[in-house]
Amino acid sequence: MKRALGLLTLLALVVGGLILWVGRPSGETRVERTTRGAPEVFDASGAAQGGAARAAFNTTGTRLLTLGSEGVGVVEEGKVRIITPPQASIAAAAWVSGTTDVAVIQSPVADRIALINADGNETGFVPLQPTVEVGAGQGLAIDSARRRAVLGVERRPALESAQRYLVSIDLSSGVVTDLSEPGGPDEFDPYFLDDGNVLFTRVSDGTSEAVRRDLASGAEDVVAQNARAVGVVGRIPVFVSGRAVAAGSRDPQVLYRLADGESVVAVDPSGGRLALVESTPTGSRLRGAEIPRPEPGV
Repeated sequence: MKRALGLLTLLALVVGGLILWVGRPSGETRVERTTRGAPEVFDASGAAQGGAARAAFNTTGTRLLTLGSEGVGVVEEGKVRIITPPQASIAAAAWVSGTTDVAVIQSPVADRIALINADGNETGFVPLQPTVEVGAGQGLAIDSARRRAVLGVERRPALESAQRYLVSIDLSSGVVTDLSEPGGPDEFDPYFLDDGNVLFTRVSDGTSEAVRRDLASGAEDVVAQNARAVGVVGRIPVFVSGRAVAAGSRDPQVLYRLADGESVVAVDPSGGRLALVESTPTGSRLRGAEIPRPEPGV
């Protein structure tokens, strides 16, 4: 048990790569990535086979995981390699910062966070106290210190509408604590801005907004109205409003405009790239899109 509970803090730092920003003019999108042996994510055309309901880059932007009907996969050279068993029903997945491990949570009720490496081998678990209802999955984020996770849950009381809200998980003990009150506005899709602040989407009365919350004090501020949170770049919140993918809160910078049939499934935390799902005549596919790196202070 000690080994299982301590895995998140004792895992060796197997960094997937370094991101180097090399003397470039402001607004240029080119990023030089040193992958240190990690395969390229997309193929030569900048795409990958198939779509995904959700996806996530690791902190260095050198690896991309997907979550779809077939399970959790890792995208390599434009192909999705499934790393979870066929019978597993996965609700949420996230990279464990500083490692090549992935944290996964099964649906519809989870009693643990399971840890698997990029080859699909289980490396440990964190038992949850109490168990949580996750339904189809409402997002999972793990802080850079690997001490805390924030999970979107989906509770379905009898004869009532589903309740979507956020919980905090102490990764050393597995203790689960509500971050928002069940029965209030829907809250889901968390992303760590830093280890003390989380970005998420809140929906109330049909209106959505991207919100920042201080985990210690509970203080909040609205990053953007009529928007949904999609990721973070260098502690800068990234959101989608209409067809605009934008970053920042005081003076948002538009990074990309979505075409018909495109949606954002992941933002490269190191900057310079989105993962999109786009519709094609033969189905959906994943595609990378280069974007400007958000300017500090936006």
